[in-house]
Amino acid sequence: MIKFFSIITGEIYELPDDMASSVDKFQLQLKDLPKSNCKKCYGRFYTSYNVGMQVYNICISCGRKILKEDTINLTIETPKTTNDITFD
Repeated sequence: MIKFFSIITGEIYELPDDMASSVDKFQLQLKDLPKSNCKKCYGRFYTSYNVGMQVYNICISCGRKILKEDTINLTIETPKTTNDITFD
């Protein structure tokens, strides 16, 4: 079982090894669970919700320790909203 954190829902969950390759870019693979005594996230792995980007902000102190190495330099783009539509 491989642990993942969804920055869309803010949940930590596990998937079998054969399903791990089918996740999208908003699912971050974790090496371990966050510590419950973290002073910033209290074991949730997120510190706040970014309303503009519609994602959860991950805890920096926990992220350095438990994120898999290839997800450290993650860039999330803002999803397109209805306010971006223009009419001519």
